[in-house]
Amino acid sequence: MSRQGQVLRRSLMASVPIWTLAIAEASAACQPATPTSGQTVTCTDAQPTGFVAPAGVTGLTVNIQSGATLGSQQTGVGTNPNFANVRVNGTSVVNNAGIIDNGAPQNRDNYGVNLAGDRSTLNNTGTITLTAPAGNSTTRIYGAFSSAPNGSQYESTTVNNSGTLAVTQNGNGIARGIYSGENTTLFTINNSGLISATRGASATASTAVVAGVDSDDDTDRLVINNSAAGRITATGTNTRALSGRAAQYEINNSGTITNTTAGEAAIATFAVNAGNAGDATTPRAYNTVITNTATGVINGDVRNFDQDLQTAATVVNLRRTGTITNAGTINGNLAFGGGSQTVNNTGRISGGLSFLDVAATVNTVNLGTGSSIGGNITAQGQGTNTLNLTGTGTLTGTVAGFTSLNQTGAGSAWTTASGSVQNLSGNLTVAGGNLTLGAGSIQTIGGLIQVTGSGAQLTVNNTLTNKTVNLSGSNTSLVNNGTLTGTGAAGRANTSANRVYGVLTNSTGADFANVAVTNNGTIAVTENGIGISRGIYAGENIASMAITNAGTISATRNGTGTAAVAAIDSDDDVAALTVTNRAGATISGTGTGVRAIQGRAQAYTIVNDGTITGPTGGQAIVVYGAGNATLANNAGGVINGDVRFTDADPQNATTANRRNSTTTN
Repeated sequence: MSRQGQVLRRSLMASVPIWTLAIAEASAACQPATPTSGQTVTCTDAQPTGFVAPAGVTGLTVNIQSGATLGSQQTGVGTNPNFANVRVNGTSVVNNAGIIDNGAPQNRDNYGVNLAGDRSTLNNTGTITLTAPAGNSTTRIYGAFSSAPNGSQYESTTVNNSGTLAVTQNGNGIARGIYSGENTTLFTINNSGLISATRGASATASTAVVAGVDSDDDTDRLVINNSAAGRITATGTNTRALSGRAAQYEINNSGTITNTTAGEAAIATFAVNAGNAGDATTPRAYNTVITNTATGVINGDVRNFDQDLQTAATVVNLRRTGTITNAGTINGNLAFGGGSQTVNNTGRISGGLSFLDVAATVNTVNLGTGSSIGGNITAQGQGTNTLNLTGTGTLTGTVAGFTSLNQTGAGSAWTTASGSVQNLSGNLTVAGGNLTLGAGSIQTIGGLIQVTGSGAQLTVNNTLTNKTVNLSGSNTSLVNNGTLTGTGAAGRANTSANRVYGVLTNSTGADFANVAVTNNGTIAVTENGIGISRGIYAGENIASMAITNAGTISATRNGTGTAAVAAIDSDDDVAALTVTNRAGATISGTGTGVRAIQGRAQAYTIVNDGTITGPTGGQAIVVYGAGNATLANNAGGVINGDVRFTDADPQNATTANRRNSTTTN
């Protein structure tokens, strides 16, 4: 070469950026030295400067063999340029069976594998480890990274990990094992290895993100499949195993997702960061779906929050909704923001469930067979919050801020545990199976207690005060082993809205048939005013009802009112009513005009082996109106007070209302 040519060559080399030369050197170390689109690149042994695909070269397959070690090289310009160990462009595949690391930690951003193009894939069976040094405040490190530049959109990116992918932040910067960045339609992670993120003890601040997996809010959909062998972990203050803002965030876990630091979140998803406009001007749904299978274990809290702390000014499109289905184990709390949530649990949750609901929120908690909740289930009570029970189980802790509690499903059998509390603004409904209100449990119900489904039963083993049990369907039943009490306050108006019932069955439509009440405890009503009080009342459109008493049913009037007060009463729209009073049981009425048993059921049958008592000088039994009555007062039966079977009006030959009766004493 001539001297002039040598000078020209040196001049040209001097004008080429150093990182461009490094790319050439790396390509020379990995074969072929300068790949073209569609070729396979094989890297072996030690490659201190890693591999960076030439600009515009796509469709590469990069095989990093076992025993190969790849360092990093500069891939950016400026004061603090980026470094990467491996960077490929679109439609490329990186197969790593070796070691990718950044050597001695440096104060610079470092990308382990940068999938810098659409439809690229990383298959990691080896080791990817990056570490940021102590003392840094802004350094970012990523094990695997993909983010489309402005004006572009990546259709699909995939990371398959069966090896180790670990990042450690010893300073105050960012560390992400895998990061799905901006303008990405779908990012899929399939993990059967280890993904970990650690914030070192030397960090002096904990506000920067350190997470095993993280995502930007401009990722449309992020799917994480963690197999039974997979582990995703985080360690340190304010770290997350899984974190991010993907618009649709899906987590399918059959392995282990862990935050090893007590009180921290294993999973934390949210909408736009507080104070960051992001997509706030564009209506967009944010949603999280977590499925934790029977083999899945999540150690740490699971949080699905909104942009802020639920201020009234937060726009609706920034609420993050979610669905969590747990058949495995979650050792932590579940916490939710103002978006509508659904929790399906047949597994173990060691902590509680909390909802920061707002007026538009609809939250649903479904508990099935195998469900165990170690803490409370609480909401603010501003939204519509429903607790549904199916299968069998025991409800523990406190339920507060919820609208309703429903048990459904034939054969379902749930029990409220001793010491548990259920505070509902709406109804407690048994639509199927047998719901038992356990001894020592407390219910505060703003709406109705109702048994509605055919074959459904409510069993009461505790105390209900001033709350009627409504049997609101055919083949419904109540078994009372506890205490039902109701009190009519003095001074109240005698209106239908102010009536007091221990148990009520009444239909405004089709007839109810085969309604049953079994009392082994106490049902007692007290009237302190001028209103109506009934222990058990069979109302309108009842085809058949049976009352069996082995305990005490009583009615008391403290005053001189004339409205109906009775332990048992019935409307004339009851076709058949049977009252069976067992040996040792008592049905009583105390006070002016009170009856133990009265009513107008068309076929009224009373069988007594116990005691039926009316007020002194008054009536124990009064049955009237058109129909038939049968009284069998057996050998052990005692009736204290008059027994009257009468017509609807004074006895005269022209009345059409005749009560026929048979009495056997």
